[in-house]
Amino acid sequence: MTDNARKVFDYLKTNYGKDITAQAMAKDLGISINAVTGSVNGLCRDTKHPAYAVRKEVEVAGEDGKTSTIKYISLTDEGLAFNPAEAE
Repeated sequence: MTDNARKVFDYLKTNYGKDITAQAMAKDLGISINAVTGSVNGLCRDTKHPAYAVRKEVEVAGEDGKTSTIKYISLTDEGLAFNPAEAE
């Protein structure tokens, strides 16, 4: 697991149960949105292990009546139980 992936994973674990976006993670961790997105992609699509994270899309109506999609990221049960230190 790369340093950025570990930061993202630890952030998701620490904030488990909260609605988290990639933008919020990037800001809080002080890393680029591309680094967060790449790390989340790896956590969602790891071919050697079950998916450790998922994205959930939520439609939100704005004050102007237009809807937009927000993607929240969270750990799966497998991700919550995973300990990266044991995998090294």
